[in-house]
Amino acid sequence: DYLDQYGRWTRSGHIPPTGFWAAAASCLGPGELWSLATAANDRGLYRDGAQLDKRSAALGHPQAAVRLINAMHLLHPTDRRPADWTAARVALDDPYPLAEVLSAMHAAGAAEQLAALAGRAAAQVPVSSPQGVAWLLNAMDASGADESVAVLAERVSAHVPLDDPHALGWLLLSLRADESVAVLAGRVSAHVPLDDP
Repeated sequence: DYLDQYGRWTRSGHIPPTGFWAAAASCLGPGELWSLATAANDRGLYRDGAQLDKRSAALGHPQAAVRLINAMHLLHPTDRRPADWTAARVALDDPYPLAEVLSAMHAAGAAEQLAALAGRAAAQVPVSSPQGVAWLLNAMDASGADESVAVLAERVSAHVPLDDPHALGWLLLSLRADESVAVLAGRVSAHVPLDDP
């Protein structure tokens, strides 16, 4: 314990050599890479931070993709390669971080990449979380991905689970197409228990 405390105190201002960042990127998981990228960015090592974020995003950490898009947009506002890379590789298994990625692409002005990712998400994202899908629908709508909103709304209205009435209420508010609202409202009225007002 003493040596650990002493080492932390004496080495707190030291920055690891370049080889450390490259080695770490090859052997850590997405969460650890995200934390290490944060540490690199905090020390002004933006290139290393971007490399770690890229690796973390490739392994399925969507917040790393968001930070990569935001950071690269600040440095090179017209460069769409980070958004291209993200649109092709970001995981589609959770609607919440997908909404954040779409918002980052919208803020960076990456309209083509946003449309491509929104199209993939609309067709493939799981619809098991009504509130998460509502969040994603709102992000798509705010980003102008109208076609993807329609595709996802159709999938959601027919397949979303009906076990959380509160979340279904949020979802109904997020649906913009009358047909999708009617389909989901019909399912809800037929199957949701009314014993808890």
